[in-house]
Amino acid sequence: MRSGNLRKGICGIGGASVDLYFFTIELVMNTIVVDCYAGFLDHNYPGNHIWVGLLGEYDFLTKMPVNFDAPALRFTIG
Repeated sequence: MRSGNLRKGICGIGGASVDLYFFTIELVMNTIVVDCYAGFLDHNYPGNHIWVGLLGEYDFLTKMPVNFDAPALRFTIG
């Protein structure tokens, strides 16, 4: 997975900086297919080695309408 385009010091909403590995991926959600450039965080969780995907305003949110309903803990895409 570390073969992606490494970008160091990416800052997010919380203000912390992380290193991300970026790939061009095809995101499939039911009948919706979106090509996008996504960053993945290499992070060790206890007992697992999980790659966490990160889709943000660049590319994904500019292509798809997304609605976040925080009180209901729900989001809709498309």
